[in-house]
Amino acid sequence: MPSTCHDPDGFAEVVPAGFERPLAPGGYQPGGYLQEAPGFPASGPGGWWAVNAADMDALKTKNEELKQRQEVLIENLQKSQLDLVETRDSLLASMEECSIARSELTATREELLQWRKQTEAALRRYHLAEQEHLAELDAMLVLLQDFFEKSARD
Repeated sequence: MPSTCHDPDGFAEVVPAGFERPLAPGGYQPGGYLQEAPGFPASGPGGWWAVNAADMDALKTKNEELKQRQEVLIENLQKSQLDLVETRDSLLASMEECSIARSELTATREELLQWRKQTEAALRRYHLAEQEHLAELDAMLVLLQDFFEKSARD
């Protein structure tokens, strides 16, 4: 945004933003003019320039706004850091819980595998016993058929 500067002779010049002349080492003088300093003549080429009071007020206002924004950003950053720490702690606790649950699941799986092996062994034994029983029944059936055939012949 261009600013208007006044030199001590009363002439005004519009200076594009970013091209303002540097302030004299003497600094800002009440009334809108820079104090004269050695090596900085009051007028002419290379002379020091006055600072518009409205520009100074705008700069002060902008500076205050930036300070307030910086404070808000710092507070938000601190809150974010606290949130991150809480999230990290929560994740670590969840990881610990998952580790415990995994251990329990592994133990349960081992128990189920043992139960499965025992069940399969019991089923094999049952199958063998059933086959033996069926063989005995078949043998008894053959004997009964022979008996009935002999009885029928007699």
